[in-house]
Amino acid sequence: MVSDTSWNFGKVRARSHRRRLTQTVCLVFGAILAALFFIASTFYRQEEARSANTELDTVLRAISTELAVNPNFDDLWELARSPRGLSASIFQPNGDPWDNFGSLTLEPKTGRGLAMMNGILVRYASNKVKDRLVVVADNWQDVVDGDLRLNLMLLAIWFPLTALVGYITWATVTNTFKPLLGMAKEAGELSLRGPGSRLAVPEDAEFGPLAVQLNEFLDRLEANVRQQERFVQDAAHELRTPLTILRGQVETALLRERTPAEYASVLSLVLDEAVRMSSLIESLLVSSRSEMTPAPLNQLAVSVQEAVDRWRPRYAERGVHLKAEIHPAKATILYQEMDSILDNLLANALRHSPEGETCQVLLDSKAGHTVLKVSDRGTGIPDDLKEKIFERFYRTDTSRNREYGGFGIGLAICRRIIVERGGEILVEDNQPSGAVFVVRWTGRTRRPAN
Repeated sequence: MVSDTSWNFGKVRARSHRRRLTQTVCLVFGAILAALFFIASTFYRQEEARSANTELDTVLRAISTELAVNPNFDDLWELARSPRGLSASIFQPNGDPWDNFGSLTLEPKTGRGLAMMNGILVRYASNKVKDRLVVVADNWQDVVDGDLRLNLMLLAIWFPLTALVGYITWATVTNTFKPLLGMAKEAGELSLRGPGSRLAVPEDAEFGPLAVQLNEFLDRLEANVRQQERFVQDAAHELRTPLTILRGQVETALLRERTPAEYASVLSLVLDEAVRMSSLIESLLVSSRSEMTPAPLNQLAVSVQEAVDRWRPRYAERGVHLKAEIHPAKATILYQEMDSILDNLLANALRHSPEGETCQVLLDSKAGHTVLKVSDRGTGIPDDLKEKIFERFYRTDTSRNREYGGFGIGLAICRRIIVERGGEILVEDNQPSGAVFVVRWTGRTRRPAN
């Protein structure tokens, strides 16, 4: 038996932040209001008890004083002055009443507190004077009923107040989220408007920056998509030429019987184009890599010297001199990345240097910044092309020389590596002619533009 553990996301109910926020506000407000009502009810009971105890003690003290002076005291008229309508009784030693005043029928109880006397809840206080017991009491059932009415009234107020706060919160949150809901609806319609459509930026201080950031994200996303499309088109274009050459050479060789020397010549051409394709594919992989591994701070002098020594024979074959001035300098970059940069820059300098001229490599450290310069004595680069040459597959010449021409991707790889490693690369004019490629490592890492 196979259990189906798949999720149907269409049935998953989206959480409503408005509902959650409204519920939270209602709960908090309701709890605070209930606490305030509880404090008010408790304060009411305590104040009633304090006031009753004060009056009970006052009357009890007055009666006790009179009874201590006059043992035959039987006039409880003093109670008539009490606004609460207290009741009092004087009991004989055998428990029989000596004198009574008020509406309550009291019982002989000592101490003070609450008690049921003849079915009525009373708050009482007592005092023994000589052989008689004086009991003063107040009808506490009225206070209990009043406290119950107060609690019922507060409870009746609690519900509409909490509901009112919930409604105000819901309306406020709905109005607050209205621009966001509009942005969500507009975002859903962007696909119908075309790739260049963007969100309208609301004037709200909270959602305006969000719309701006989303539009910038869409700009970057669209730029990346176009870049990938251009990359695929350029890669296909670059791969088409060597494949066409390979196919043509093979088809020509198969038209008739060939001598071993002729087959060897064809295979040599096929090998050259295969090597060229392999080099192009490696360059494409490097240029399309999304992330680079972390690099330590490395000394570059040895790596630069090895690259110069490696390229000197090639320069000599073309009749171009290669000079180097190398000083100790460090940069956060891998050695293989440095080799790739130097190979591309030196190949570019050789490609544009006439026979008999001199190219120069300079490595130095100034003001804490590492500087690498590779200069040639070629025709130079016009100002309007000094930025374009760092784009993928861009060439300044249209000859597309198969022997010395590149793929038009080397400088793009150089810029990507250098920028990823916290540096910058630019091209300057060389005097009296030629170009100087300047690499500076500043330590401020940023993403390349292309």
